[in-house]
Formats: sequence, C-alpha cells, structure tokens
Amino acid sequence: MLYPQLLGYSINEIYTIKIDTQMMFPTIKINDLVNAVKVDEIRKDGLYVHINLFRGMEMLWINRLFHSPVNASYICKYDHPNYENVEIPYSVLEENILNLRVFSTILTVDKI
Repeated sequence: MLYPQLLGYSINEIYTIKIDTQMMFPTIKINDLVNAVKVDEIRKDGLYVHINLFRGMEMLWINRLFHSPVNASYICKYDHPNYENVEIPYSVLEENILNLRVFSTILTVDKI
C-alpha cells in the first residue's frame, strides 16, 4: 500500500515544498521542507502555502489563515514579527494558481 493512499489522497495532490521565505520564521525557516495537500477551497483554519501571480511572476506565500465570516475574508497571520497580519477577501485566494494545506514539516538531520 502506498503512503498517499493511507492518507486518502492521490499522489498528484500531495506536495513537498522547499520554503524560500521568512514569513513563518522561527517556526519554519528558509530552506525548510513542508508537506502539503492540494485543496480546492479553504474550509479550515490552518497553515497554508499559496502560489499566485504577482507582477507577472509566480510567488510562494506561507501563512496561517483564520476564517472571518463577518467580512467574507481570512485573517492572515505570520509568525515572523516583521510581517503584519492582514485580512484577505475569499475571492483573492480563489484566484491563486495553487492552494495547499500544510500537514507536516520535514526535519532534516543531515545533508545528503
């Protein structure tokens, strides 16, 4: 039995992502790896990776999202103190190229 089948997801829905931003420092650092599953819509509060177009270039974002039903938006929080929390309308995240819900981090104990 394959590991992705144990989770109930297909291999095409699970991603390992190398983080290239300090947005979640000190929890997740640059070059850390996270495992995430593709989501069609964001239903639960949690840690997410998003890929979207910004000025014509693909950008990777990682943040904690919390539903704010009053404003039909998400409260977006970062662990890094230099990043301010922001409110993002539901419609903005629906336009992303890819939304992934993080389910684990990978602890690397030695370089290969």
